[in-house]
Amino acid sequence: MKAIGGRDTRLVAVHRGGTLTASDHCALMRWTLASARHLLAHCPHECDDQLEEALMIAERWADSNATTGEAMVASRSLHRIARSASAPTTVYCYRIVAHTLAVAHMADHAFGPQYYGQKLFLLLNRPFDEELAWMCLQLKIICPQMEEVVNCVLSTRFSIQLCSGYAGASG
Repeated sequence: MKAIGGRDTRLVAVHRGGTLTASDHCALMRWTLASARHLLAHCPHECDDQLEEALMIAERWADSNATTGEAMVASRSLHRIARSASAPTTVYCYRIVAHTLAVAHMADHAFGPQYYGQKLFLLLNRPFDEELAWMCLQLKIICPQMEEVVNCVLSTRFSIQLCSGYAGASG
């Protein structure tokens, strides 16, 4: 695996010199979107309209019905809200969705929901293992061609083991 600017080439779009095809990029977005929606379902408050609208943009992008620019604008807006929020659960929910949208721009953001989801579950005093197992199953269904790179990045960058025979978080 070569690196481009420190990034795994499997997460860099073909037109940028990597090996990530457009169809694999869309599949990765679909998996990230499913993960984000599942994480938000565990939040103690309902998903507000702004988060739901942002998730719809991500969905449309995966179906080639929204531009990367639209996704980036929405992602930046959610990050601004997260920076100004005082409740940690709100911050994590907004970060989860902001990173989901950012996958349109850069596939590496697909790991944001897992990272912030882990923080959210810790805050909620809930075990994250079952959530990781669910994400692993969804990865195998939605985006099996990306399973190796997803596991590699999650374990090396975030100390999260997703599909190594068990689901567990270390650190």
